[in-house]
Amino acid sequence: MNDPELHQGFLDSVINPLRGLIRLFIQRAVDRGDLRPDLDVEPLVDILHSLPIYKILTSRGDPDSIAEIPDAYIPILLPGIRNDGV
Repeated sequence: MNDPELHQGFLDSVINPLRGLIRLFIQRAVDRGDLRPDLDVEPLVDILHSLPIYKILTSRGDPDSIAEIPDAYIPILLPGIRNDGV
């Protein structure tokens, strides 16, 4: 994107609000003790934010392509992020 203002506007209005919501959900799960207390939140935000974008892009914009994400990817991620001390 060659327009810095447009780029920043896109980040501020589309990308960052969704990342903030994902971050909030993750932090709440850490606070509840569901996820590891030492979890590095930002890389998990990156993963959970990028999966739907990747699926939509590779499916030529089909919004239904994200339906498989919870069942396909969360079981892969969960062993590394869950708090086994619960």
